[in-house]
Amino acid sequence: MAQRSLAERVQALEETVAGVQEIRGQLASMNSQMNTRFGQIDARFEQVDARFEQIDSRFGEVDARFDRLERIVRDGDDRNYSQMRLLHKELIARIATIGERGRGDGPASPRNNGRKRRKPKR
Repeated sequence: MAQRSLAERVQALEETVAGVQEIRGQLASMNSQMNTRFGQIDARFEQVDARFEQIDSRFGEVDARFDRLERIVRDGDDRNYSQMRLLHKELIARIATIGERGRGDGPASPRNNGRKRRKPKR
């Protein structure tokens, strides 16, 4: 390997320093670009967060509506079951009355005009 002259070595050192300075400038530029981009990404995340908050509040409204509907249905079911029980009791009472009339225990039915039923011939 041949020895380089002082001028060549100084020249190589100056080129190395110039390259390092160029890299420093590129790094500073890249750092600035990255900071700008990260700022844009942060702004976008803030928009997404705001949108999620809107969606969350909408879900809260939907939950409240479903709760109201559930109460309405439950109240309607309670009224329906109450009405069904009442109708069932009335039906049982009517069936009992019909049964009593058929046995002759109760008041005369309009069909038999007070007469007792005859047994069928065998």
